[in-house]
Amino acid sequence: MTTATRESPAQQHEAINTPEAPANSPIPSPVFSTPIPLTSNTAAAADKSMPAEKDHHGMPPASLHPPWSALWLKDYTMICIVFAITGSSTVKLVRPLLSSVFGLEGTMWDGPTVFRIAYFFTTFPVYSMILIAVGTLFGRGPYFKAIARRMWSRILPFLKNKKNIADEKK
Repeated sequence: MTTATRESPAQQHEAINTPEAPANSPIPSPVFSTPIPLTSNTAAAADKSMPAEKDHHGMPPASLHPPWSALWLKDYTMICIVFAITGSSTVKLVRPLLSSVFGLEGTMWDGPTVFRIAYFFTTFPVYSMILIAVGTLFGRGPYFKAIARRMWSRILPFLKNKKNIADEKK
C-alpha cells in the first residue's frame, strides 16, 4: 500500500514559483505570454513578437520592446519628438542661414527663384545633420543615422548598402 503525500497549498505555490532555470534563462513577462530574453536580441529573432536587431533593409529597429507595451510606446513617442524638433529647427535655421551666408532674402511664395532653389538645396543637408544630432542626444544615434542614410540613398544611389541593391534585383 502506497501512501500519497499531500502538500499544503503554500507548498504547492512555492514549488510552482521556485525558479529551476539557469541564471541566463529568459524572464517570464508579467504582461505577455512570451518571455523577455536576457541575452542579445538575436535569440529573440525567432520569436515574432520581438523585432530582430536589423530589418531586411539593414535598418536598426525603432523599438526592441514588444508592440504596444509601455516601453514600445515610449520609444515611438521619443521618435516623434525627435522628428518634430528636427523639422522645427530646420525651418528656423535655414532662412537665417541663407540670408547671412549667401545674402539671399525672400520666401518660398514670393521668390526670388534663386532663393527657392537655394532653400531646397540647403534644407535637406541641414535637416539630416540636425536629425542625427538630435537623435544622438536622445540616445538613438544608430537608428537616426540609418534614417538619414536612407533619405540620402534615394537621391545618391551609391549610398545604398549591398543588401538594398540585392533586394531591388529580385
